[in-house]
Amino acid sequence: MPVETYTAYESCTTAVVRLRNGLLETSTHLWERPVLFWVLVALILSGEYWCAGPYSFLRIHDNADSFVPRAIAAKQSLHCAGPSYWWPFMAGGLDRLSQDFSYTQLTTLLFLLLPNWTAYTLVIIAQFLLSGYGTCLLCTDVLQLSRLAATFAGVASSLFVGGLLYMQFGLASFPLVIWALVVVSQNAKPGRRALLISLAGLAYGVTTSLTITLPFALALLILWFLFVTPSTKPRFWALLAVFEIAAVLPHAKTIWALLCNAADSHRANRVFEDIRSVMSTLSSGPSHAIWIFALWAIVFGPLIIRDRRKRYFSLVGLYLFCAFGFVGLNLLKFLASSRLAFGNGFQIDRFYEFAPFFGALATATVIESCLETQISGTANYRRFVWQAAVASLVIFAAATKYDHLKILVSQGNGVYNFESGRIRQLRHGKPHTLADLWRVATVGDETLHPAYMNTYGLETIDGYPNLYSRRFQLFWGNVIDPAVARDRRLWHYFFDWGNRIYLFGSGRKISHFADIARPNLLSLANTKYIISRVPVESSQLECISAPPQPPTTRFAAALRSGLTSGRKDIYVYLNRDWLPRAFVAGNVASFSTLASLNRALAQSDSATLKSTVFLEDSFQSAIVSGIEPGPSHLELLEYSADTLKLFCATTRPAVVVVSNTYSRFWRCRVDGIQRPIVPAYGTFWAISVRPGEHTISFEYRPPYSIL
Repeated sequence: MPVETYTAYESCTTAVVRLRNGLLETSTHLWERPVLFWVLVALILSGEYWCAGPYSFLRIHDNADSFVPRAIAAKQSLHCAGPSYWWPFMAGGLDRLSQDFSYTQLTTLLFLLLPNWTAYTLVIIAQFLLSGYGTCLLCTDVLQLSRLAATFAGVASSLFVGGLLYMQFGLASFPLVIWALVVVSQNAKPGRRALLISLAGLAYGVTTSLTITLPFALALLILWFLFVTPSTKPRFWALLAVFEIAAVLPHAKTIWALLCNAADSHRANRVFEDIRSVMSTLSSGPSHAIWIFALWAIVFGPLIIRDRRKRYFSLVGLYLFCAFGFVGLNLLKFLASSRLAFGNGFQIDRFYEFAPFFGALATATVIESCLETQISGTANYRRFVWQAAVASLVIFAAATKYDHLKILVSQGNGVYNFESGRIRQLRHGKPHTLADLWRVATVGDETLHPAYMNTYGLETIDGYPNLYSRRFQLFWGNVIDPAVARDRRLWHYFFDWGNRIYLFGSGRKISHFADIARPNLLSLANTKYIISRVPVESSQLECISAPPQPPTTRFAAALRSGLTSGRKDIYVYLNRDWLPRAFVAGNVASFSTLASLNRALAQSDSATLKSTVFLEDSFQSAIVSGIEPGPSHLELLEYSADTLKLFCATTRPAVVVVSNTYSRFWRCRVDGIQRPIVPAYGTFWAISVRPGEHTISFEYRPPYSIL
């Protein structure tokens, strides 16, 4: 080897060794400052979420297609009209708290107080930090694992938790809750324990989701202290009860709202969750790593574990319960379905969200035993185990970031999806006339979701709600019947699950709009504009905005804009036959059942639907007699989320129709006298008025509003 080559090789080797030693020395110093260490870990793991500012990666699934637009719309609504219980931004209107959407939740408060991107980034970084640091503390202080094994568990756990905004901090802070309960019960002064535990419970309550994480976290806390770190002291269990009660208290109004609305909701008849969807969730994204780690722990753990067998098997048992217990839980729910009533709609299998956490702990326990094993060449063996663990985390973290990059390019970021000039030009100020009250519908696919419209302050007839009226589900099923009738899988997706109220597009040019939806019913629902990523052909729709050059591939639009401006691959269509939010009908058609009413709706044109209100026989008694066509005038006096006031003048008895989704908690007064609201067209409002001039006031007054 030439001298020059050897010298260069030696210099490179020396530089690599120095770099490695420097990194080891730096990591040693950082380990002495655990908070700083985990802040840096959180920043690294969440890098794609913040590195490019507002143009950074934005998770679409269950974030940008639901929670983020809802929080942005809440900020706009609060600034314009103040707080409300009714949420008019999706599905024709629904109860806000029944969506587990409270103004007092920490994540919501951050969006209300801070710029949108700043709030989102803070929540994401905090999730990584709380999950990683909390798991590390739990491993070192409670499970008595070494720092290396604890670090592995913290990083592995945060890889799954970080970025799931819909769970807020309920899953990320769960290990910190276990750690705090143990530390406070053992170290705090007896007089302060109950107070500290109560404050911890309240803090956990305002940072977690009632429907997604809280019930499952509280149940798993009991299982943890029964099996993993068992406690037999009655005083400890009393403290745990105090914590759980305190955690539930911030959700008292939400629980009441759910109890009030669940019986009439689309979830009331749901028994089995789709097992395929649960398995898909468990096998997607960064959870791949947790699956492999946990399987490694299950297969090799019994062969290696010596001193921690009981605790190890407890962790594996909790992992298996969370990951696969949904089969048994759903079976029990099915057997008890006749007694559960509307409780059938509760998604009891959400324990699977916690499976990666327990998988990470079980795997860390195995790694700890590997590090403690006394065999020849122990130093090399320990180094191999630790390097293999680190390499596995690096590989899966890199795979996750690669997936995020693909999503960023194909589906866009916050600026791309939430700042489109083509959609923003539709927005108007506070409505002054009925002509200012209208909705939009979106031909949805994986790159365009109805919730995006809420960020522009637009009310939509579609959306992605957690809980909404069963009557509206049947109505929307009628709207999209042309699509679901041809696709049985889509039919089951909507009627068996149904949370996504979409106009399901294929992603290709729609030759006939009537192939995916019934335009007459969209017109009845006050749908003035149709938003689509692909061209739509229909004599009823007029294209008022189109891309200057339609993209030739899925990625073309995003790449052309560089993801630094609002999307331009949007077609906006005006529905020429749209009906106003409120109108006067001079005829009544009565039907014996809701099913026969819906069949008649599908066969009626927009003119018939405007002149004739469709009612079920059971509601006829609430309508005055002698309804007949005649001159009428309807005028908007006041509009807000919880209030609607109209002026009506008619020469004959008539029915006033409002195309808001029916709820029994709306109250109506005609000239100060309370009048019943009955379901019109199966899902909207109808009240009858006598000849003359009237002031009609609607107000949303749910029972829990007294709190």
